[in-house]
Amino acid sequence: DVGRRTPVVPPSLRRAVVVRDRGCRFPGCDRPHPWCDAHHVVHWAEGGPTALGNLILLCRRHHRLVHRPGGLTLGLEDGRPVFRRPDGSLLEDRPRRRPTQTPCARSTISTGCRTSTVDPIARSPARICIVHPGFAEATTSAPVEAIASALARISASAITGWVTL
Repeated sequence: DVGRRTPVVPPSLRRAVVVRDRGCRFPGCDRPHPWCDAHHVVHWAEGGPTALGNLILLCRRHHRLVHRPGGLTLGLEDGRPVFRRPDGSLLEDRPRRRPTQTPCARSTISTGCRTSTVDPIARSPARICIVHPGFAEATTSAPVEAIASALARISASAITGWVTL
């Protein structure tokens, strides 16, 4: 939290926003965090602080959309982002359609990960996992049968929609 000192989001605060949001928070958007900007819900120019509670990740497309005059409005209700159409009607939140990419934990099976040359957040080498919505990350401590069963539930059509780096 840097308050009103600057509108620039420092790397440590961006990492916290990424951990919380994982990707674009626009309803139904599947863009992962490397394609997202940290957006001030209450704009900095209008008195909004550069603080975790006032920042959300939006992909470039949706970031421009909320800044467009006469476009969508964004607010917070009970700490959650709420998007409204120009007529004031609520834009319903929808689950993401595609998997999201998250940093791998040490316990994640290595076949589910690959090495990325640069982590866009930490600016250092990192491992990336592909995580399908509704599929708990398989860990080395999980029984092999449980992992095989979980992988079998992911259809080939869902896998073809995955974005790779």
